[in-house]
Amino acid sequence: PTDDEEEEEEESQQGSQNPTPAPQKKPTSKLEKLWMSGSSYLTQGYYGMSQALTVDWTPMYGLGNSMFVVNIISGNIHDIDQYTYQKKLEPFGWDSDVRWHSIYTWIANDVSFYGVIVVMLLIGLVFGMMFRDAIAKKDPFARASVFFYILMMLFIPCNNQVGQTADNLLGFLMLVLLWLVFKKQNLPQE
Repeated sequence: PTDDEEEEEEESQQGSQNPTPAPQKKPTSKLEKLWMSGSSYLTQGYYGMSQALTVDWTPMYGLGNSMFVVNIISGNIHDIDQYTYQKKLEPFGWDSDVRWHSIYTWIANDVSFYGVIVVMLLIGLVFGMMFRDAIAKKDPFARASVFFYILMMLFIPCNNQVGQTADNLLGFLMLVLLWLVFKKQNLPQE
């Protein structure tokens, strides 16, 4: 083979192993701009997740599902950000601070993409119990926690919204803990 053929073969092999961002078309009309912005907003996280499926997983043992936790530990103790799917995609043009990766990718940092199925099942079961307590028992902690669960569900395609900031994460964890502690007690009904 010639040098050109060898280069083409090398590029095709690298292309099949390395994720690359999708080509982007420039919108021409206002309606097209709106359509492209809206569809990007709703699907960008899934594209990021599809790219993450092509790179190796490094277990993060419960520390990788929250941007807040990753940033605190990376900035003060040890750079664990380097082990996240989000950071591993940066060499391929998918910026971890600008692009979305979906909640599934954030959870997969800890449990792999196979484990995401189990975690999402558990999230759904806890949400169901909490929603029942919020309606039937009028549990104030369940009612407040439902807000965070709805926020989480609305942002599934985008990111782990509950784990993005200290306010969201700590508020969510505190409400769930209080709900669990007082779950068996008879709270006053309205």
